[in-house]
Amino acid sequence: MRITMKTNSALFQVVLVGLICFCCPGMYNAITAMAGGIGDNEVNNKANAWLYACFSITSLFAPAVCNIIGPRRTFCLGTLGYSGFVVGLYMFSQNMMSGAMVVLLAALNGVCAALLWTAQGQLCMAYPTQDLKGTYFAIFWVIFNIGGVVGGLITFFSNYSSEASTASGSTFLTFLAIMAVGSLLTLVLSSPDVVQRSDGSSVTLEKLPSALGELRAMGQLFLDSRVQLLIPMFLYNLIMLLKFWSEQHVRYSNWFLGYHFGVYNSGMFNTRTQGWNTAFYWGAEMLGAYSIGRFLDGKQYGSPRRRAQLALIFLFFYVNITWYLAWNILFGANMNPETSVRTPKLDLNDSASFGPFVLYFAWGFVDLTISSWVYWTLSQLTQDMNELGRFAGLYKSVQAGGAAIAWYMGSMDAASQLFVCWGIFLLAAASAWRMTKELEGGYLLKQNTDGTAN
Repeated sequence: MRITMKTNSALFQVVLVGLICFCCPGMYNAITAMAGGIGDNEVNNKANAWLYACFSITSLFAPAVCNIIGPRRTFCLGTLGYSGFVVGLYMFSQNMMSGAMVVLLAALNGVCAALLWTAQGQLCMAYPTQDLKGTYFAIFWVIFNIGGVVGGLITFFSNYSSEASTASGSTFLTFLAIMAVGSLLTLVLSSPDVVQRSDGSSVTLEKLPSALGELRAMGQLFLDSRVQLLIPMFLYNLIMLLKFWSEQHVRYSNWFLGYHFGVYNSGMFNTRTQGWNTAFYWGAEMLGAYSIGRFLDGKQYGSPRRRAQLALIFLFFYVNITWYLAWNILFGANMNPETSVRTPKLDLNDSASFGPFVLYFAWGFVDLTISSWVYWTLSQLTQDMNELGRFAGLYKSVQAGGAAIAWYMGSMDAASQLFVCWGIFLLAAASAWRMTKELEGGYLLKQNTDGTAN
């Protein structure tokens, strides 16, 4: 199938969405991967608790905002929170702002992040044709994660000669400049009603008569049994990303990232090596997103049900192996299971850093593999753009809610957190497998709340 790149084409718009997210949350990911760059665990903890609590709550209302004012305005508003929060982190690192103001900016960023990611999920699920959904997801994630790679390299080179726990001023200012470009790019987004898919069809967008109708429709999603079966995977995909951002206990929007970034990267490696590792982590994510996207679109591999199940089988064995290796490293690499800190921390020039680095890379590969699988499965539910926005909002609400809850896991030692993450994955895999049994040759059969099909 020939794919065009006109400015109103679905592909161009998805690429543009990727560039916006590259500039804003992509740069944000890079700075947060090194404990916010400020070296203050208490402020980081409070900021993230409020960020993800606001993220979770706002995500339930974000689909209504997105469907009423449109994704372009929603995207623009969403980018502003990231820039504001990084300004706060910079000013705090320079003793120009109190920790309370940083927490307030984090809460506002949570509201804005809900808007941005709801709009992103809606567009990336609605714009592709059915046979290109996995490919378009891969394109978005690859572009988005270039931001993490570039950000990680910025962190690495701007702190190359330093082993301090805080980022340099030039690091913050570079990130802010790139974020400003992302905000400006939202002005180039086309209205969905003029976007054309690769097969020439148009994107349809029907507004509900009122905000109350949107909220009512959002509430009905919780009664859908198939969405309920995916919630544990939503939560795990959040848990993976909830690795502590700092040497102690800060959380991420995905629970497993909390362990990856905080317990593992921040606790085992020094600052410059964290930046180096982060660049490769996001690079591995791009590879994972591309691989799973191409596979899920590959009709030669069987029906949608078979493709979803084969991918889930792969994920089951892959993730279990990585957590087993993490368990071995935690108890065998001079890393204190209680404080989550290795003594001494590893540098990229240390020969002992190679094995832990490979595991970190492997984690990066599987992170977006899981996210892409979830988005692809959700996109099988419907082609209605409004409804896809609600799916994206619910997905992010569950993720951010779990992140906020995981913040309270700060009193748990690293070993306990590892086993919590591992256990939730086992539950998520079993629940997701049950849901895939309902996948057929096209969209999932839409059911009424009483279980009957229509």
